[in-house]
Amino acid sequence: MEVKVVSATENPIEVCSLAAGGCYGKDNVSEKRIRSCVKSGHTSTIEFAHIDFKIEGVSRSLLAQLTRHRLMSFCVSGDTIVRTGRGTKKTVEELYNMAEQYQDMTILRCVDESNGMISYDHFSNVFYTGDKDVYEVETAFGYKVKTTADHQFLCEDGKWRRLAELQVGDRVMVNGEPLYQDRDWLKKKYWDEDLSQAEIATLCGVGTDCIRKWVRIFGLQKPIGSWSIGKEPPNKGKTKENYAPMQKTSEKMKGRQPKIIRGEERSDWKGKDAANSSKRCRVYRYNKRTGICENCGFRGVTEFHHINKNLDEYTTEYIKELCVSCHRAIHKQEIKERIIPNEIIAITYKGIEPVYDISMAGSNHNFIGNGFVLHNCVESQRYCKYELTADGDWYVMPEAIQNASDEVQREFRVGMATAATSYMALLDMGMRAEDARYVLPEATKTNLTCGMNAREFLHFVQLRTSKRASKEIQDLAWAMVAAARGVSEEWNQFMDILMDNLNVID
Repeated sequence: MEVKVVSATENPIEVCSLAAGGCYGKDNVSEKRIRSCVKSGHTSTIEFAHIDFKIEGVSRSLLAQLTRHRLMSFCVSGDTIVRTGRGTKKTVEELYNMAEQYQDMTILRCVDESNGMISYDHFSNVFYTGDKDVYEVETAFGYKVKTTADHQFLCEDGKWRRLAELQVGDRVMVNGEPLYQDRDWLKKKYWDEDLSQAEIATLCGVGTDCIRKWVRIFGLQKPIGSWSIGKEPPNKGKTKENYAPMQKTSEKMKGRQPKIIRGEERSDWKGKDAANSSKRCRVYRYNKRTGICENCGFRGVTEFHHINKNLDEYTTEYIKELCVSCHRAIHKQEIKERIIPNEIIAITYKGIEPVYDISMAGSNHNFIGNGFVLHNCVESQRYCKYELTADGDWYVMPEAIQNASDEVQREFRVGMATAATSYMALLDMGMRAEDARYVLPEATKTNLTCGMNAREFLHFVQLRTSKRASKEIQDLAWAMVAAARGVSEEWNQFMDILMDNLNVID
């Protein structure tokens, strides 16, 4: 296993001393004061020191033990609203109570931290982590969310910070805006890079009319005719003054009103052959086709989604039959948006409430809740595919088996090899990772991120360094202590205080 400190309070002794000063009436920084508080059981004073760990290469069995320490989760209240890929809104509590077959079809808004762009991904699970103290955060845009003090927010500088480390005036990242509504970005693309409005529209996932509208709003119009300089005009310079056929047509059309031809009167109308699968999409709008959505299984009115954006392609490989909701959701996801910073104007204590945590699949370990970019904590087996071999580094062998006879070790390895073979075979047969995972054993390695304040950390170490605890979690507890000591000299001194008052449960 590998344990790293992701973040920690820079000056734990100073912070905790000032917290103790609220009880004793003096604000002096003193290691002696902290030691006295911890020794007397007044450990609430050390809750203001916090540390976050990145843990890699532990078993799923150990993860099950860690989840019993509910204090180690980053949690939001059950009424936190998340937006799904279908454009609907769900509370976290509703996701928790959702049947598994519906969870499988649900994707949530999240953020690619490498570029700040909003995307969508599956969530792997929702955990109820108990009843805890929650605080409401409000921003200048009117966004509000209730979380525990340990929950992490993405800040303007790209770093994750706990709510306990934030204060009024800090800027956190919130729900995004479409790229084309960013004047500087639009000016750069339209003027500096000389992209056409159609090219910009393709980048943003919207129509050309939308880009034209925002170019006008921002006052970015180019001089009339400037876009055609150096380019051959569509009519190749022909006009009614210099081209006889155009002059003849112009004279012929004088005084006439054009006739608008619609529907079946059009020469390209394909609705006459109702049985033909290649008929144009508009036929469905008039005929109110009843079908089955290929995305969610809805039975009712369906539409065709053009996968390659070519409205003249109507073969089955280029179109997808979707319900109205799924069709709209796909087009909304194609609109490129990125997160923006916003200032915190209030942080208010709201009492004790049931709280939940969402575990996201994929590489984006975050989700957008109530407009805020929020962190999650545990790697998922549900959507993460593993390349497993019979003899690989994908599982953890307990120390008791390592010290046992060759026969015992051989039997354990046979079990792991069988599980790996079955898992890879199921994937090759076309099964989804979330279904194939059920053959994986508790020994499978996983990664997670967890955080706790010093009081919780002391409690965890007291319980998990006991000889009655499993050897793996004992090793983890001592590895976390060693990692905390390595943060800084002050953290090393702080850990000396904690370890001097460690009462290991035998």
